[in-house]
Amino acid sequence: MNISLKKCSKCKEEKPATAEHFYWRKDQDKFRDQCKDCFYHNRKDHKLINKKLWHIKNRDKELERNKQWYKDNKEKHLEYGKQAYKNNLAQKSRFRNVRQQIIIKEIKTDQDYIDIWLMFDTHYGSVDTDTEYLQEYIQWVDYPSRYKILGGDLCEYSLATGNIKFITSSDKVDLEQIHWLKDKLSHNSHKNLVFLAGNHERRYTKNNPLGREYDIFKTLCSEANVPYIHRQSTYLEISLNDINYLFLLLHGDGMSSYLPSTSLRQAKTAGLVLDGTDFIVVGHSHHNLKDMEDFSRIRVGNQIRTDYHTKFIKPGSFLVDPDYVRRDRNVPVGNVILRLFSQHKYSLSFRNLEDLKKYEAIANSGNNLS
Repeated sequence: MNISLKKCSKCKEEKPATAEHFYWRKDQDKFRDQCKDCFYHNRKDHKLINKKLWHIKNRDKELERNKQWYKDNKEKHLEYGKQAYKNNLAQKSRFRNVRQQIIIKEIKTDQDYIDIWLMFDTHYGSVDTDTEYLQEYIQWVDYPSRYKILGGDLCEYSLATGNIKFITSSDKVDLEQIHWLKDKLSHNSHKNLVFLAGNHERRYTKNNPLGREYDIFKTLCSEANVPYIHRQSTYLEISLNDINYLFLLLHGDGMSSYLPSTSLRQAKTAGLVLDGTDFIVVGHSHHNLKDMEDFSRIRVGNQIRTDYHTKFIKPGSFLVDPDYVRRDRNVPVGNVILRLFSQHKYSLSFRNLEDLKKYEAIANSGNNLS
């Protein structure tokens, strides 16, 4: 049976004229001119624009409605503010606890540098994970002078039942994910510098039928001799041939208010970023930022330092679903790789493994780097 091709009026790609690629118009008894992907994104863009236009046109009504709501719910609003203040104090307390402990890893090498895979948000087991590209990273890190910082959400550990509903009891989770994680922790375990639990690990532990006191990830890390941090942030100091690099590692907590941007802002304003912090790595958002913005103004202790340069990294993800993760379509798949030099304090960063390979190809060819 020959299937005719139909050109999308927007992306101009020719696709089979089937229900798999085009929506059917009952009123005109034919397929739509736009393919499903273009139709969905076009409709989504229109929805956002119309929502903004509605707020602009009805600004006075919105203000009046908000005033009336506050008048009718004044006591409820004040109670909410008090609770938010208590939560804020509790979150700041978590950072103070982080300052009490710094994980120190000493690495001796004859090489000029080491490479560190910031292994955050791999989400192994998700249907949206690029497992082939993830496997490339796993094979790459097996070579000498290459290490991993495990930053949470390494597996899915759950079955999605809706936008924010998950089944996390162990009898519903594919145990293959746990076996995969155990293998990655035990294989060349000296390459795993630290395991910071993410919201998926904490959610799985919270809903464990064996009880919250049993943390399977703590057990796996203990067997592999890998430092395990159950809370949402930690400090890691890498001593590379007596050159020290200090990391503040953060991971948010799912749908709660304790998101990475919030935790980072609280850490700065509360003066809880340690003096000498070289890198702040913030996972959970799935965004990929390797350029490492400088914080030229940062609060250290009780003073504002304008000469303080802390590098900021968002390590990315292996999820490829554009609707759920890639809100910015220019965000690449994969994790940031950080190169630390051992002879002097200097670092390079690469958005993903492909970026690193291109850099090394140019360097090996002897061409000048721009």
